Order: sequence, then structure tokens, then C-alpha cells
Amino acid sequence: MKPMSARLAEYLAQRPSQIIAPDCYVITLADGRVFYFTNADVPVVVYSDADDGSGILGLGVPGSMVLGDGTGRTATTFLASQVRIAGVRYKVAVGLDVDEQDVTISYKPGTIVPASGPEGMLAWSGPPETIEGQSWPQALMNGLFDGATLARFRAFLPAWGAPAIGTVLLFYGYFSTLEKIGRAQAQLKIKTPLVWLDADMPRNIYQASCWYTLYGFGCGVARSGTASDGTPFTWSGTVASADLLQVDWTNAAPANWFDQGTVTFTSGVLAGDSFAVNTSWTGGFTLRAPLPELPAPGDAFTIYAGCDRTVGGTVTTADTPLHGCWKFSNVANFPAFPYVPPPTTAI
Repeated sequence: MKPMSARLAEYLAQRPSQIIAPDCYVITLADGRVFYFTNADVPVVVYSDADDGSGILGLGVPGSMVLGDGTGRTATTFLASQVRIAGVRYKVAVGLDVDEQDVTISYKPGTIVPASGPEGMLAWSGPPETIEGQSWPQALMNGLFDGATLARFRAFLPAWGAPAIGTVLLFYGYFSTLEKIGRAQAQLKIKTPLVWLDADMPRNIYQASCWYTLYGFGCGVARSGTASDGTPFTWSGTVASADLLQVDWTNAAPANWFDQGTVTFTSGVLAGDSFAVNTSWTGGFTLRAPLPELPAPGDAFTIYAGCDRTVGGTVTTADTPLHGCWKFSNVANFPAFPYVPPPTTAI
């Protein structure tokens, strides 16, 4: 039996002839920002019993939301006519199997699309649906939902437009995999917190490549640092010309210096967005995936040297550029085992 407030239990015990129970969704980003949506056609207002945010997702203790006048309570409004979320099911099972759900998020693409059929109707023709200043396809591709959670509540209303009498939590899980993305909808996998039990043990295993994140904990390299020859790891530049997979700019960095690195745009339509670099040379760099929008000449960016996660070498030629830990003068922090034979090698 799902936990619920005494008020909601009393209401349902009266066996009302009509029950209005829209689905409400709470998306919480990794940095704590929260977004509230409902699949109902009108907004749904929920009052919490406490303002301390101690309950799940800042809505109070699960099931404790009650009807009230808002005095001393936090009013949460779930927005209607926004994104539509489908596929989140309620499941009950015995055991520790991870509940994996296929979820579809539909949003307004922001273009006029003629509808099929004799009616000649048009689809949405307003601005695109956005979240944190980005369209939903941009936000999904840029990793805004990495580490985010999704909760599905069922709210019980006495009438449309009235505050909820109570809510019941039906599902809570983490954004896992982006399966497919389009102009009007995206398909994702959401997994319950039991997914954390799937972590490999032990955490570190014998392998040839480094398991640290460049510039992160364990690696010890600072973005503001320089190589032994004085070449900085962080460079600033502006776009000379670009397409969705290549950015041209003039720089004096060694060949392949930014391979497998990261570029972050600081102005223009992509300001604040980061992307993985594939290859680089003194005249520009290519990206691992197409940009969501085309940067304009003059747009500024910051680009960081990349690492191939090997111990590297000290010889620098056109065929074997400086790479790996030697590139960063960081061999002492290399944690892996470069001479471990591949799995296909038998003794």
C-alpha cells in the first residue's frame, strides 16, 4: 500500500463518485534545480505541510501534501500545456531488480508543420519549448539531465482547478540513457536508485588505460597549468569560420594538442555549452558530434588540451605527437597498467 496523508485516505474512503487524478512529474537536475509538469490540461497546485524541504524533491514528506489556504505552506504549481511525459509505469516486484522504464518526453518544436488529412490544420507555430534557456533537444544533447531524477506523482483533486487533496508517489528514478531524440520528442531510459547496486566491484581493475577524469580528482593536472615546454593546457580563441562538425581558428599549439579535449563557447548562440573535440591542428579542430547550432565568426570559446589516457611517450613527431601522461608531465599519477595483455592473449 502506498503511503498517503490522512486527509487523502479519508477522502478516498468516502468512495467519491468521481475521482480526478492527473499525473504530475518532478524533474530535479544534478545541481538542485527543480521543474514541475503535469499532463493535465490545467495547472495542478499542491500545498506541502512543511517549508523545510526535508521531503522528497522539496515537496514535503511523500503523501503529506494536503489542501490548505497556503498559510505557512509551500505552494507548488505543476505546469500544464508544457512538455508531455509518457511511459512512466507503476510497478511492484519482489527482489532487487532495477526497474528500467522507457519514457517519452514530447515538447513543442517551434516550427509550423502542416498536418496530414483534409482538415488542413497546422501544428504548433509558436516559439520552441525551452528549459534553462535551451530548447529541449539542445538541453538533452548538452547533458543538462546528466544525474537528474524524475518522480511521478498522482494528485487527487476535488475539482479541476482546485488544489490537490493529496498526492501519491508512484515512481522515482534517474535519467539513464538517451535512446532517441527528434524535433518534437525524445525517448529515454529511467532507472530506479537500485541501479547504484550494479556498480562493478572492485571499483578499480587491472587495465591498460587510465581511469581518472582529466583535470579531475586523482589526475592532479590543473587546467591552468602548462606542459614542460611551456605550452598551456587552456587556450582562448574566436571562430574564423565553422560548420556543424568543424571550427576554424588560428593557433600556435602543437599538432593534435586538443585531440580528445573539450571546447566551451563563451559567447554567441552556443555560449555556456561544452563539446568534445575529436582532432585538432594549427588551423582548427573537429568535433565528435555535430553542433546543435552553427556558431558565427567572432564567437569566443575556451579550448582545453586532451588526453588519450595512456602513459604516453616523450618523442614528438608528425606521426607520434606528444600524448598521454608525458604530455602533462604527470606520469607519477598514472594509475593503470600499460603492459597488461589484451583479453585475447592466452598463456
